[in-house]
Amino acid sequence: MPGEFTTRCFIPSRLEDNPALREKDPRYEVRLQTLPKHLREMWRWGNWDIVAGAIFDNWSPARHVFRPFKVPPSWKIYRAMDWGSARPFSIGWWAIDYDGRLWRVGEWYGWSGKANEGCRLPARTVALRALEYERKRWGKGRVQPGPADPSCWNQVDPGQPSVAETMADVGFAFERGNHDRIQGLQELYSRLSWDPKGQQRPGLCVFQFCQHFIRTVPVLVPDETKPEDVDTDLEDHVYDEARYMVMFAKSMKSYTPAEVGRRRNEKVFDPLDETAGY
Repeated sequence: MPGEFTTRCFIPSRLEDNPALREKDPRYEVRLQTLPKHLREMWRWGNWDIVAGAIFDNWSPARHVFRPFKVPPSWKIYRAMDWGSARPFSIGWWAIDYDGRLWRVGEWYGWSGKANEGCRLPARTVALRALEYERKRWGKGRVQPGPADPSCWNQVDPGQPSVAETMADVGFAFERGNHDRIQGLQELYSRLSWDPKGQQRPGLCVFQFCQHFIRTVPVLVPDETKPEDVDTDLEDHVYDEARYMVMFAKSMKSYTPAEVGRRRNEKVFDPLDETAGY
């Protein structure tokens, strides 16, 4: 009725929740394996967030999206960036746990509010505001330089500093990111991979409030003429930033052997542990 609110609750239903299906059709699960992956995910595992044709067909909000928690002080945090002015820029803050897993713990998407349209803020302004965000969230000096689009070091106007140099002048520094699009996609896909039985945990997780990652990355589709890459006409700025970060993480050693060994001897916070109580 008008003026009344209706509450709806979606309860995922898996094959284990419907034993009658197996009783009536013992080969039901076998037949599910012959379906396209997006239908198999829906009907076998109750995952209705699948986007048919999406390049990241292993994305699952239930597996990858988490309620925010306080990043443990021993975890390292890095910033990553894909720059844009007429198009949106994307700055992501990534924590790395002792298992080498990446956690997207913050983001700033520089858009006008319209899809794929940038906010045209000057680089210096962006850097200063981003530094203030870091200071309020994690304290001054906690965040370390991570990767950025290599084009940030290009000089647009002769004699004028590049975007990267402008930002570095105020203390918001980056390293040149690896721009290999094919390897970057493969690495991101690999990190998102998981298996329903829990034998493989995802290597990348996202805080709930990182809505632009959640909004734009899972719906990317392959390029029609270059299927091993994403369609770059889509809103791929968060994707590019995440791609730089996974390649950066792949090439570095996040923690010393002593720090990793400490995890085995101490009770270290693990948000993927169902008993963690976060």
